[in-house]
Amino acid sequence: MDPPTVIAIKRAFLELATRQLAQPLTPSRTWQRRNNSRGTIRGRDAVAIENSTGDIGDGGRRLPPKVIDEVLVRTNQLLLLHSRRVHTSTAVRHVAEQLDQLYQATSDDLLALPNDAGSESLDRGLDYTWDDSLEADRLPLEARRYTEQVIQLQALARHRTEAAARVRRLRGINSLLDGVSSDVVPAQLSLVTRDGPVEGELGRMRLLLARVAKKQAIASGSNGAPKRFTRVTKAPRSAKAVKAHASTGKVMKKFSSGLAAKTEAMLGDRAGHLELIGPGKKKGVDRKSDKAHQAGSRRFG
Repeated sequence: MDPPTVIAIKRAFLELATRQLAQPLTPSRTWQRRNNSRGTIRGRDAVAIENSTGDIGDGGRRLPPKVIDEVLVRTNQLLLLHSRRVHTSTAVRHVAEQLDQLYQATSDDLLALPNDAGSESLDRGLDYTWDDSLEADRLPLEARRYTEQVIQLQALARHRTEAAARVRRLRGINSLLDGVSSDVVPAQLSLVTRDGPVEGELGRMRLLLARVAKKQAIASGSNGAPKRFTRVTKAPRSAKAVKAHASTGKVMKKFSSGLAAKTEAMLGDRAGHLELIGPGKKKGVDRKSDKAHQAGSRRFG
């Protein structure tokens, strides 16, 4: 069976109190004895004493039992009616809930001390020993248990202070790492990070530069002059690339032939005494090729 709650205990107590208040009234034996003694010599002496002391009496007249019974019946009826109207089950439960809330608020206030007042009071070394030495001698078991609980409470307070300091330190570290977490958008999007947007753009730019350099190396020589015979070692992979390569070759051949014709027209008669040579050769007429020299042919490297 589950233990009773605070509301159940308070409700049972209030119901018991309301039942006691709803009990019919009866005159006490002392009052009945005094009422019966009135009208006699002893009763008149008692009335005289009451008048001398300032108490208000009824002149020593004795109340008849019939009047007393009528008054009691009427009073008990009014009391029962009042109890039924005021002390209902709903009202009793409401009062019990209010008491439970008061107890809960009081306990929360005691547990949630502001600014760690409890730990500070424990750290200051306040005296938590048993106040009454006589009571401690009379109850040694309770006194020893109280001392053990105080020592345990002080140890828990120290652990709580250390844990609070560690939590504050970790929260500070977490606040410093908020800027580099994956859930938060970074402040500088231009930083080069692994698998970042800038790295992808740099990769695409490297590919573009490689293609441009390859095209430029194919279309021109080292000194910027177009090559007459240029071959691509790697075959194109598509028909469009093959067509573009063929058109580029035709343009280069046409450009080379036109450049050769213009060179011959500019040199004229002196063209037979000049030639374009490679490294390691001397300028002059090639004596070994007399036939080519006589025909006025030119050799271009």
